[in-house]
Amino acid sequence: MTKASGNKTRTLPADGKETVRGSNGRFMPGNSASSGRPKGLAKLVRAKTNDGGKLVEFFFDVFSGKEVDTKLDHRIEAGKWLADRGWGKAAQIIAGDEDGGPIQFSVPPDLLPAVAEVTKFMLSQRFTE
Repeated sequence: MTKASGNKTRTLPADGKETVRGSNGRFMPGNSASSGRPKGLAKLVRAKTNDGGKLVEFFFDVFSGKEVDTKLDHRIEAGKWLADRGWGKAAQIIAGDEDGGPIQFSVPPDLLPAVAEVTKFMLSQRFTE
């Protein structure tokens, strides 16, 4: 059942709980119908998995074929999961225009020293690990 009042729409689904949405169909601020991820979920996962150690063990067992009935594509996905968390996700290449030329950008002259320092720092971190 739906009732319209001004720019709000009130919906009573089968469970009888009222949901208030704006004229664009989105939930209105303060509406608990769309609360998102439960608060403290990350803390709970860390507590239940020994700070993620159990997850790593599980994915390693899948990757190495120790888990029963693991398909090749599951093993490949587990390997990607482990690599992404162990070494970080691979850098995404950003192409320039259609002929593949480099992307052109400019930095205001007053920001050049800061950009140079950040670049030096990032390069030093990359090659010292």
